[in-house]
Amino acid sequence: MTFNALLTAALRFQRRHILGRTIAVAAGLVMVVAVFELQGALDRGVATAPADLGPGTSVVVRGAAAFSNFGEVQRPGIPVDAIATIAASGGVTRAEGDDHGAVGVLHEGRRAGATLGTWFEDDGLRPATLVAGDAPADLGVGVSTDLADDLGLSVGDPIELVGRARADATVTSIVQNRSSGSAVPDVYASLLTANALVGRDGVVGQVVVAGTGTEDQVASAVFVANPDFETLTKAKFDAERTDAEHDRAVGTRKLLTLFAGIAVAVTGLIVVSGTAAAVVRRTGELATLRTAGATPDRSGPSCSPKRPPSASSAG
Repeated sequence: MTFNALLTAALRFQRRHILGRTIAVAAGLVMVVAVFELQGALDRGVATAPADLGPGTSVVVRGAAAFSNFGEVQRPGIPVDAIATIAASGGVTRAEGDDHGAVGVLHEGRRAGATLGTWFEDDGLRPATLVAGDAPADLGVGVSTDLADDLGLSVGDPIELVGRARADATVTSIVQNRSSGSAVPDVYASLLTANALVGRDGVVGQVVVAGTGTEDQVASAVFVANPDFETLTKAKFDAERTDAEHDRAVGTRKLLTLFAGIAVAVTGLIVVSGTAAAVVRRTGELATLRTAGATPDRSGPSCSPKRPPSASSAG
């Protein structure tokens, strides 16, 4: 048996180890590609973050920022009575209270997490349009097309909303969000219902304003009339939201990059250790064969048949 044949036989003997290392390399590559895809999804989410304001929005009014003992920003709500005062500011054509928050949606034993927002009377302030049914009112709510598809909802279906409180509601409309931003509500309700589920009685989270003139002009007029509240233009509000999403994405990207590094390191360790172990085993076997007289051409002297003496040597 030739030396090369021995190597071929050894490779056949090691096929399981080779297959295992190949699978490890493939799994490592899949992990790295998956990390890049998730990071791309995060970047796309950041790009669509400021998407929960209607195209007619000029200004957002909210409570002044305060800091908790742990350094977190806390904002008091705005009294519902202040909405009329804001609406009376110069250049304001419409002001509506807005409550936003997370709820659970139950329908026929199925449950989904959703974001609930206020359905505004002014179409220009809404980030969604009616597709079917009537506008949300009282305990009638509108659900986005995505949520309707997930839970199999249609106009007229009963659902249960679970937030700060529980409420039985009816789907009165299917709506299409104008944007795919992560903060766009999945469920729209009247201010009274939204306030009961995710807000506080008599207090709204913010006031959304439409006005004439530039955003800066409307913001200045609202602030002068209501100095106790923080007034932002839509552009500034969007930039703030984008920055916050970006900061969250940076931390997540670092974590994903760490996972990718661990996957590459583990894959490299498996390949190197497996190869080193195979080399050690093969080195010992080949040393034994060479001790027995094997050469690179033959496995040993006894493996080659003796040729009969020639006629000349016999003479």
